[in-house]
Amino acid sequence: MTPILTATMYADRRRQFRDRLGWPVDIDSHGYERDEYDVENPLYVIISAADGTHAGSLRLLPTTGNTMLADHFPETLGGRKIEDPLVWECTRFCLSPKQKPKVALTLLATTARLARSAGLESLVAIFDARMLRLYKKVGIEPEVIGSQTYSFGVAQAGLWSFDAAKYQALLQASEIDKLELELVIANAKLPWRIPVNSTQFQEESHH
Repeated sequence: MTPILTATMYADRRRQFRDRLGWPVDIDSHGYERDEYDVENPLYVIISAADGTHAGSLRLLPTTGNTMLADHFPETLGGRKIEDPLVWECTRFCLSPKQKPKVALTLLATTARLARSAGLESLVAIFDARMLRLYKKVGIEPEVIGSQTYSFGVAQAGLWSFDAAKYQALLQASEIDKLELELVIANAKLPWRIPVNSTQFQEESHH
């Protein structure tokens, strides 16, 4: 990531999660929102604006390791824990306040293609209940699998799956050029790939 893309992503995360939603997140001396999962070698999916600044982003981590859902929001699932090599956690779904909602579609369509190429079955996420209306509006509503009220509001756990039909619908709604997206994914240096029907997380080197 370029320095300006990194800086504006963390700044937009502060604006969304602390300033607008009021979540009790940590802010550093630069005014950036960063947490312990940013040093867990996550995979970021980032959409950049024409000027190179952050337009939208999210963060992916395997549920077989440390996750925000298990560590900070276990009550949303009644103490149940999702720990599956084919299910990854999506966190910090963030949009720049300067961008239109369609950026959310572009972000999720890109993530869906990436997940499908890696053999993932679904993504799980914890999100502010107020975001559900936006997800419904832009056509990316998840399956809500849990909910809990906290001091800052209601947090919900959601599950997104990307079968062929849902993936094609996302592509159409986001108006992404499919060939261009395929080239982006093909050129991405994925640090992992999960074989279909695998029962154990495996890493594979790509050169």
